[in-house]
Amino acid sequence: RRVLRLPGILGLTRPVCSYRGCCTLLSRYQDKVKKGDLLYDREQERVVEVLSQRSQEINEYATKMDQYWKSIHEWQKDRKLKLEAPQSSIRSFFGRNSSSSSHQKLIEEYRILNDKSIATVNELKKKHMAELARDPWPVVHKRLLLDLQYRIIQWDQDRESNCNVPRMPQRPVPPRGLYLHGQVGTGKTMIMNLFLDSLQNTLPKDRMDVMNFSTPVTEAQASKNCKFPLFSPFDDNSENLPPLRIVWSHFSDFLRHCYRNMNSLNASGEFLGDAVDACVAAFVGYRLERDPPDRLSSLLTGSRITSNVEYRMNRLPLPPVIIFFDEFQMIDIGDSSVVKNVFERLLNNGSIIITSCNLPPRHMLQISGHNQDMEAFTDLLCESLTSIKLPDIANREEIIDYRKKHFSDALESNESRQIFFSKENVHQFEALWDRMSGNQQPEMDYPVEIPNYKRNVIIPKANVNKRICRFSFQELCSAELSSIDYNTVAKNFQVIFVDDIPQLSLKWKNEVRRFISLIDQVYNLHSVIVCQSETEIDNFFKDLPSDMFDTHDILENLQFERSDDYGKHQVGMASITQFSGKSEKFAFSRALSRLQEMQTNRYLQTKDISIPSE
Repeated sequence: RRVLRLPGILGLTRPVCSYRGCCTLLSRYQDKVKKGDLLYDREQERVVEVLSQRSQEINEYATKMDQYWKSIHEWQKDRKLKLEAPQSSIRSFFGRNSSSSSHQKLIEEYRILNDKSIATVNELKKKHMAELARDPWPVVHKRLLLDLQYRIIQWDQDRESNCNVPRMPQRPVPPRGLYLHGQVGTGKTMIMNLFLDSLQNTLPKDRMDVMNFSTPVTEAQASKNCKFPLFSPFDDNSENLPPLRIVWSHFSDFLRHCYRNMNSLNASGEFLGDAVDACVAAFVGYRLERDPPDRLSSLLTGSRITSNVEYRMNRLPLPPVIIFFDEFQMIDIGDSSVVKNVFERLLNNGSIIITSCNLPPRHMLQISGHNQDMEAFTDLLCESLTSIKLPDIANREEIIDYRKKHFSDALESNESRQIFFSKENVHQFEALWDRMSGNQQPEMDYPVEIPNYKRNVIIPKANVNKRICRFSFQELCSAELSSIDYNTVAKNFQVIFVDDIPQLSLKWKNEVRRFISLIDQVYNLHSVIVCQSETEIDNFFKDLPSDMFDTHDILENLQFERSDDYGKHQVGMASITQFSGKSEKFAFSRALSRLQEMQTNRYLQTKDISIPSE
């Protein structure tokens, strides 16, 4: 990396990277500061410079991957020539007909072991009576199958070794991913968006495939996305290279896609492998022929093989993916096992994960509780991702929540719109609804179909032409709705009115989680939520003091509450695994920050939303 030293303010120097990706990312940030879109922040610039170097590393990695796929093609051509050559070493090793006979024998053995007919199973049991005296049939069958798989792999290795076929080229080592963490409103999502734009501007357009999992898709698009094309680096077309896919997803959307793909794609038979493979296939976007077609071990791809067997097969790794996860959080312990397995597969395939979170990786154990899966998952994050804190400032007084700052500035300059009403201002809330609906009679119980789920979400009051709707808090957050329901509502309606919101606390834990999910979906889809609550916005969440926005203070000072008795009893830290609640506090501080930003003209004009003034 070449660094130029230029004179700066007060005699300081600023490193300027000469990489194309670096300059693009830094220049985009600096241009936004010059235009007034962003306020200059030395901590944000520090993080942008780190990401600039990583952007260049990813560009180089993409180039190396293209060279890698071409080297696989050349390796297959050389391998094919050597295997087809009439060498005496082959005849001496296998004999004139021994190669063909041993080949057919292994195929027949494999067919018999996978035959589940009663007659074949009984015949196998008779043949292995001695082993059945010690172990049950499933254990014996698994051992026999594993032994046969190893012999098949060894047959391929001996065949290629005797023909002097070199080992398959190794995939390039990918750059480390990034784990950006810090307090709410400090610019994590903005920087990730800049990073994504930088990659889109520097990577070759014809070698890049961008997918946004947080953008709603039609059923036809979803059906198309589930039909994975087959790519083979072993065919004769050396120009047929897989594109590098870039995925952007809010973490809640990622979880939803995980569970949906694990269910639907695994059942569809579009791929070979387990349920986690189905999820990974959805990120990769196509199937890959991972074994030369003339290898005997290609028989094994039709069954679920162990990681040890797959390692011995010397297979091609799945293509890598660059994945951006915004607002990473692990609320449910049950999710940790799924996410851990998916992350492991992605990282083992050379994928690059870039994520943002309010917490450092190790502190997630204090949120979700200590269990084996969660500890293994945090170890994986620490080993595979570079952790960057934004801002890395010891003095909390210097930390700025830019959403809150924009809101305060908008109030002072009278450039805001009121979208949060306390119970004393119910008449203003009703008047705003009447003005925005044009005093038209709303449609009652309006059904909106949720794509791909074959069900509807019912809107109690809707004005479809004006793209506004209305719920009570109970209808929206006490009902059994999920992020996909809120995603559908925010997609179809630009302004969502919610009335009768109580003062929220951890005794409303499920409702709080749903309300947070609602705000996340509304914010991500650039809509607005208009609230009528019992309290002012500063006292909206009883268990989050207004001055408790510092991540370190929340970790050190806030109590845990039991999830099974709605927080009626406070308990000690020794019982940490039985508690939840901190995750809601972090998530709600983010949601409250977003609610404040929605009231600014800056947000409304950017999203082209018109809220009448009083």
